[in-house]
Amino acid sequence: MTFVFKSLFSTSVPSLFAAVLSGIAVLVAGCADSSVRVPGDPCLNSADCAEEDACFETRGSGDPVCMETCDETTRLCDTVDREVCLPGPSGTRVCYIGGDLPLNADCADGGDCDVGLVCVNANGETKCKTACDTRVGNCGDLTCLVVGAEPAGYCGLPPAE
Repeated sequence: MTFVFKSLFSTSVPSLFAAVLSGIAVLVAGCADSSVRVPGDPCLNSADCAEEDACFETRGSGDPVCMETCDETTRLCDTVDREVCLPGPSGTRVCYIGGDLPLNADCADGGDCDVGLVCVNANGETKCKTACDTRVGNCGDLTCLVVGAEPAGYCGLPPAE
């Protein structure tokens, strides 16, 4: 009995088998990205991100990226970048990397505003304002005014007396 494969292929069966296995390994390695993504990296879902992070869509780029999660007692996640802790559609709160609207731009909601800003409806206008923590009052010459529930606040002029 002759081995049919030997006559069909120019390579021997053992080397053909090794080549096929090698090709499968390359395909699997190319499809699986086992690297853990950090905040700001693109993602398809939260499983792509580090354990404490969530995949969340930004309004700026529109593409989902990994963001750190936070809880309702957090207002500003980072004092340097001033990321604001905002609730997502699923109820998960994230340190929002930001939309693309600058300070004092008209906005529809907090997802529209750049990092460190929140969308505030005050004095008949809805604008992006600098976020602050009412417990800290980090607004320089302005006042940290409550918006929604504390510690959520925005920097603005104190109400006229």
